[in-house]
Amino acid sequence: LASASGVTITSTGQLTTDGRIIVDDTTDATSTTDGSLQTDGGLSVAKSAVIGHDLDLLSNAAVFKIGSDQPFTLTHSNTNNTIMAAANHRLAFGDAAEYISGDGTDLKIISSGDVDITGTLVDVTGAITASGKIQVDDATDATS
Repeated sequence: LASASGVTITSTGQLTTDGRIIVDDTTDATSTTDGSLQTDGGLSVAKSAVIGHDLDLLSNAAVFKIGSDQPFTLTHSNTNNTIMAAANHRLAFGDAAEYISGDGTDLKIISSGDVDITGTLVDVTGAITASGKIQVDDATDATS
């Protein structure tokens, strides 16, 4: 079925339109089978997607990928309620010189300046290795 309005529906049910498709229904989505617009298959978007409220990834072990050549991936683990970045990928703050990364064995916090850890009590389990001086800004005398 073709019309002068720029809308085509093929015999297999494919809908093609030259303009926007506007859905004015305001039903909120609470699952994968409700809401104003629902599909049983995937969704491909060639340009930016703008989400006006929450983005819910409702499957356990959901994967969030950013990039196409070497995607940065965040994976949900239902076993211990964590989100894990792929090994050897970096989560940067401010610029590329400040980041956290891990290779599956060692975790690294890298900064081109200071790394400040502030808390009423900082517990360290294991050995501490320093390649510079360790400065303690406390005048309390040792009692034992």
